[in-house]
Amino acid sequence: MIPESERSIVLYQGSPIERVDTRTLAFPEGRQGDPRYFVPEDIVVSQYGVIGFLIVDKTPEQRWYSYDNSEWTGVEVRNIGPDQNPSHFLNTDAGFKMIRYFMLPPTVGNFFARDRFLGEPMIDKCCREGTLPDEFDEIRADTPGFAFGLKAGYLFEEHQEFVRTVAKASFPDLTDEELDHYDWGKNQYTYLSFHPWQDFKHVISRGMESLLAAMNNFDTVIERFDSKRVLTPRDLLADNPNPHSYESSPSVKNP
Repeated sequence: MIPESERSIVLYQGSPIERVDTRTLAFPEGRQGDPRYFVPEDIVVSQYGVIGFLIVDKTPEQRWYSYDNSEWTGVEVRNIGPDQNPSHFLNTDAGFKMIRYFMLPPTVGNFFARDRFLGEPMIDKCCREGTLPDEFDEIRADTPGFAFGLKAGYLFEEHQEFVRTVAKASFPDLTDEELDHYDWGKNQYTYLSFHPWQDFKHVISRGMESLLAAMNNFDTVIERFDSKRVLTPRDLLADNPNPHSYESSPSVKNP
């Protein structure tokens, strides 16, 4: 487990969202001992406990595998080439992959699952709508494991350890039994986009903003549909009365 991290509150479109510092958060090295992945920015946590964070893959798979061979990676087949989408490149193994990772606490996952009009489609909508520009050409991986490509060499236990570490950093008071409910793959959603290294700073900045937009989406949807008040929001402003406001980029369409 990591030491307790610094925490702050930001306002995104008027809604409070918690940011958790990740300077002490390390990704397990795996069987190959290659630190292929790293977390470039803070974790964000919504009022209802939804967790979002970014992972950067420094040596991603080639685009052909990730887009055209779903049998290998579980990604939907898409015939996209440079003529159809010139903002991307085919030699993605020469760039980096950004993974947007979302974790729903069990109570929130159960809330969405109980209503067929919410469920997976609404979760996907919250993760994606008004978050990243279309030119990022982001895709959803069928399972979190597929987000880590063909050459990862990671064991299930190492991924599970990382998930528990993120959950514990987000909620330090979680007991070991409660952490067991944050199973790797359950109530977790991963999204991929590939980029050249020269765009790294811009991509990560937009990725971070997209997490805040997604947290706002989740909180807004839950407030709208939880008429019986099954879920209780955290009072993020109680101990942080003066959060700073995060200005959203005008080029991202807000929901």
